[in-house]
Amino acid sequence: MAKFSFKNTYLNALTSTVLSSVKIPIVLGSDVLAIKAAIKTSNILDKQKIRLVRIKNTNEVEKIEVSESMLNEVRENPHLNVETNLYNLPFDDKGNLI
Repeated sequence: MAKFSFKNTYLNALTSTVLSSVKIPIVLGSDVLAIKAAIKTSNILDKQKIRLVRIKNTNEVEKIEVSESMLNEVRENPHLNVETNLYNLPFDDKGNLI
């Protein structure tokens, strides 16, 4: 009997961009890998159109971070304010968000 391989199973799911085919939650080794997987499986070919939102947690959504592709939408929404300039997400040397 062959051993189960998370690596091969995840690779197949990510390649097909259909995560539900795995039937187990995908656990990746770092935040950067999780973000890349989310982008890949969005099936949006034009990466400039990727819309990402980062929240601290579902109980604290007063402040959010949004991708550049969402800035105009934020500026046009009277309930939202842009508080900083664009910046790259900070990752540590292991690929986890700081």
